[in-house]
Amino acid sequence: EEVAEAIDVEVDHEGFIVYIAGHDNYGNLEDEGRTDVNILVAVNPQTRQIVMVSVPRDSYLRIPGKGANQYDKLTHAGNYGIRTSIRTLENALDIDVNYFVQMNFSSFMEIIDAVDGVEVDNPDAFLSSQSNNYYDSGIITLDSAGALDFVRERYNLPEGDFSRQRNQGLVIEAVFKKVVSTDLLFNFQGVMEAVSDSVATNMPVGTIMDFVNYQMSTNADWDFQTLRVSGEDAM
Repeated sequence: EEVAEAIDVEVDHEGFIVYIAGHDNYGNLEDEGRTDVNILVAVNPQTRQIVMVSVPRDSYLRIPGKGANQYDKLTHAGNYGIRTSIRTLENALDIDVNYFVQMNFSSFMEIIDAVDGVEVDNPDAFLSSQSNNYYDSGIITLDSAGALDFVRERYNLPEGDFSRQRNQGLVIEAVFKKVVSTDLLFNFQGVMEAVSDSVATNMPVGTIMDFVNYQMSTNADWDFQTLRVSGEDAM
């Protein structure tokens, strides 16, 4: 497994891309394993725009390295480690990924706990196929278990996996906006310590704090956009 080295930039004025890799398991975070969630987050601090691109887990892409550049599902790239997933996405979309954030179900719940839950505007009411809990449309408040339920659902949503990707983006946006608009920003070191054992990233601590300091000095409002990669179904 190659080391996934960061392409470090001055995050207070240069744009950068973060790859969020989500593993479909609980417990200790392993470097290798199928990635159920693959989200690219492009951040532009000059225009204060954040664009999230969800790439479906079953996207049929060439897997470099130990994947021998053969076509396979994107989720299987994770079996060769985070660097292979990054290279697969870089090649497919002709981009450079600056940083990654790697998590699993347990990590995700710890993040939601660290920010004391989130509020989202739910577009589609649904009954969870995981827990049988009902999630109404409109503004809803989610604790860690509810948030995990919310981002995992696809069977009872109108567009299946596309609706799930949209909901994942809504929760990421809610976490970000809660952190940057509350006292959590001034105690961001505490948030980092709370999740440091369960989240892996190659973003240097100094770079993270540069971004936090930029946000504290500008108190910027951010414009979020969510895009999806289109394709055709096939067997």
